[in-house]
Amino acid sequence: VQTGEQIQAAILPGHDSQVRATLVARYEEQEGVSATIYDLDFEGKYQLVHSSPTTSTVELFFPFPHNLETLHDVEFLVDGEEPPQVQFTTQSISWHTVLQPGEEHEIVISYKADGANSFAYGLPRGQRSNVDIVIKVLGLTGSQIPRAFLPVTANEVDDDGETFVWD
Repeated sequence: VQTGEQIQAAILPGHDSQVRATLVARYEEQEGVSATIYDLDFEGKYQLVHSSPTTSTVELFFPFPHNLETLHDVEFLVDGEEPPQVQFTTQSISWHTVLQPGEEHEIVISYKADGANSFAYGLPRGQRSNVDIVIKVLGLTGSQIPRAFLPVTANEVDDDGETFVWD
């Protein structure tokens, strides 16, 4: 966020956020090695609230997981519309805009992808806004959350796979 001459890092989400990721996972042999392969359907909804008392120039940067093999059906919507100044690459989405004091927007980011091995959704250390994340792993059970990561608030296993919840 740039206000006047000062530039500072800010954390999205602003208030409430919902992230839904569904991974249809399977084991495949690649070059003689068994690997976990997944098809990913991701949607994140973020509430952006500009609480500063001054007008600010903002850059939103959303990185894609580094181990995606394909990426398609990418959407970035601000209040239901794709803004003209959004930029897409195979590594990320970025958007620059000027926000007025008190301005609010709903940001929706969605995409589909194929990936291998692991999937991670990161929150900056010290994140304090409300976030609701559900990751469904269909087709396989036994996924693990590393001990150093944010512990799940719920974990269910059924015949279709496994669901992880952070609320």
